[in-house]
Order: sequence, then C-alpha cells, then structure tokens
Amino acid sequence: DELVEAFGPAILDGQGRLDRRTLRARVFADPAERHRLEGIVHPRIRARTLELADNAAGPYIVIVVPLLIESGFNQLVDEVDRTLSLFPADGRMAAAITPRFALSCSESLMEQAGALAASGFAVIQTHLAETTAECRAVDQRFGGKSYVRVYQDAGLLNQHSVLGHGIHLDRIAQQQLAESGAKIAHCPTANSFLGSGTMDRDSHLAAGIPITLGSDIGAGFERSMVRVGRAMIDAAVRIATGKDGKTDDFDQIPSAAHAWYQITAGNAHALGWDDVGRIRAGASADVLVVDPDIPWRKTRCPLSTLMFAWDDRWISRTILRGRVQFARNRGDGRVAP
Repeated sequence: DELVEAFGPAILDGQGRLDRRTLRARVFADPAERHRLEGIVHPRIRARTLELADNAAGPYIVIVVPLLIESGFNQLVDEVDRTLSLFPADGRMAAAITPRFALSCSESLMEQAGALAASGFAVIQTHLAETTAECRAVDQRFGGKSYVRVYQDAGLLNQHSVLGHGIHLDRIAQQQLAESGAKIAHCPTANSFLGSGTMDRDSHLAAGIPITLGSDIGAGFERSMVRVGRAMIDAAVRIATGKDGKTDDFDQIPSAAHAWYQITAGNAHALGWDDVGRIRAGASADVLVVDPDIPWRKTRCPLSTLMFAWDDRWISRTILRGRVQFARNRGDGRVAP
C-alpha cells in the first residue's frame, strides 16, 4: 500500500500485483525516485533481518552484502559500512563484504570494498580463477595484471578472505595467496557441473594456502555437504590419475575421514569459528543425528562407508545450540529417538 501511495497505481499489473519491471525502470531512471523507494524498503529489511537474527537457532549467521554496482554509487558502500557496524565480525550475526568478482566491479569499487575490509575484521568473499576464459578477460581488462594482483592491489586479500574456486592459478599466484593468508573455497560439484576444470587441492595445500570446502549452490547441483565432501575426493583422484589411467600418488587423495573433518571442524576452523563444528565441552551443541540402515560399523572403513553410501533420509534429528529443530517421524507415528 505504501509503495502504491508513493509511486501510484501504474506500478501494479493487471492482477493488482507489483510490476517489478515497471518499478525498476522508474526508480533507476530517477535518483530521487530510487531514494524514495530505499526509504520505504530498507528500514523494513533491516528490521526483518534483526528479527530473524533474534530468533535464529544457530550460533552464527552471515549476511551477504553483494557489491554489484559498476561504479559511482557511494551510497551503496556507505550502506555496507553501516551494515558491518550493525553486524560485526565477532558477533553472532556477521556481515560479509562481497564484491561479485573482478569482472563485475570497477577498480574504484573494489578499492572501496578493500577500504571497508581494512577498517575491521569482516569476511571478504568473492570468486577467483574459476575458468580460463575468465582469467583471460581479467588480464585484458586490467592491463595485464594477474587475477590475484587485481584483488591484492584493491586491498581484498587478507586472512579473512575466502575465494571461491581458485582452479587456474600458477606458482606465483599461489605464493601471493599463501603470503596474504587468504583461503580458497574448493567447490568441486560446481566446477564439475560447469566444466570449469578441477582444482589441484594438494598443490594449493603444499603452497601453504588454507582450503575450505563449499557447494557454490548458485552454480552447483548439490546441497548435501556430505556429497560435496565425496566430490572433493573424486576431484583429487582425477588430479592424481595419470594419462595412463593409473593413480600413482595416493598420498594426495584425502580420505573419507578427512572429508568428514573438512565439512565440520575444518571449515569452521578456517573461518575462525572454533566453538562450532566439533563435539567438545564448551562448544555449541550443533549435531546431526543419523540412523543408517546399513551395517556400516562392520565394514573395513566405517567412515568411508557412511560417506559413499550416504542417504539424507538417515538424518533423524537436527540439533542447533542444544535445541531440537527437526525430528523425523519413523512412519509408525513415533518420532525417531
């Protein structure tokens, strides 16, 4: 009602619903109209965000603030700055600085994002070297600078940086990342689905780059982190397999036990969240209770059996901060223990 009062009935379609295309064209054609819209919408977004934060069951919530505007919108940077103040990095609900990736941002915008990062300890997340075509485009657009150097010059590389993919990196780029303390988020299911390539996890680790594991659900096809962990193993096998089809170096292939660690305590540790992802006194009681329907304990490698035979239907309870958030009905009218 308030939007119609401010912009008139022309922003509604024939069924009386908001015509977003019409409203978008109007507000982006007139800065005053855009400011009016933001004055109506933004306070409600902030209020709803705080409400969700107050009712959240998990110990951490990350607000992603995309920086998608090409240049010239200082108001956007100011809003991100205010958001970082409202949701600091050491709070239960933390905001992240998210320039989409180098090709969607001007140098000025990335530098402003870097300045925001330097003023606090917020997580910086963006993409890096996902495809060869992307790397060539960055080289052409930024006057021959390497992809890593573009972020480095903008102040976007530090120990709080999480860089998605990192597939096509040479030794110099690896050294620069290791020295910065930045982490690479390995996204094997997305990389396989898009045909982007296969990240050499062992090479990055040998160079001293911390590795996290992610689904990149925007481009990937898999939400289950167990299956993403399995895909991490598959990717390492592909890298280790020679042209003759033989795998010569099994040491560089992570075990199922390591994959379980990576999707729990490993990722948490990389992000500095040392009170989650593990079962110990003083940690947050965030637990998945599973009830496998196979004799996994009797197998040669129980953790491997669980990972490669994984079925989401095994999850009987989800517990966050000691509170049961989900309990599966067994089918006989009783809740699983």
